[in-house]
Amino acid sequence: RLLRVVRLVRLVRIVKLYRYIMDYLTKDVEAENKKLNAASGPSWEDNPSAVGRALQESITLQVILGVLIMLIVFPYLSVQETRIRLDYEVETVLQLDGLYRGYLEAK
Repeated sequence: RLLRVVRLVRLVRIVKLYRYIMDYLTKDVEAENKKLNAASGPSWEDNPSAVGRALQESITLQVILGVLIMLIVFPYLSVQETRIRLDYEVETVLQLDGLYRGYLEAK
């Protein structure tokens, strides 16, 4: 049990070290990107226009509504196989019961 705790502590330390290294590397990449962006001047991505913001909000709303409508409507469009299968199974059982009773009467 103590060995498991030691392994867990080692695993946590490795994960923390990995996060530290990844943060350090991403900070370096972000700093280089800022230098390149500063040299190239202001970008249209930094300050979207009012039309761009309105279009983005409109598209986001449409996507959210589309997903919600699909979540609500699609279950009603699916074929209900369970009822068909249940009817078939009941019919099969009744036929087998009839065959068995006919067998018993023939004896």
